[in-house]
Amino acid sequence: MAIRRGEWVETPFAIEILSESESYEYVTEKIQDYFDADAKQVWYIALRQRRIYAYTSATELTDFKADMNISTTPLLSDFQFVTSDLFA
Repeated sequence: MAIRRGEWVETPFAIEILSESESYEYVTEKIQDYFDADAKQVWYIALRQRRIYAYTSATELTDFKADMNISTTPLLSDFQFVTSDLFA
């Protein structure tokens, strides 16, 4: 779920920026909430570590770093980039 104009709405894809103040427990609960609301992918961007953690379920993730290509396929077939480009 995401908030749009003060209302909760379902979202198939979510992107979150990881805050240094967020606990591991808080992040895993939030990821679970997205998948409980029928999300298909959730990305957590860790700016300090220059990584993107791409979840396809609450327990399955891929750690994207350096020059790895990341995409939202099959959700958005034309949304893709090299991970390092985000942190340039």
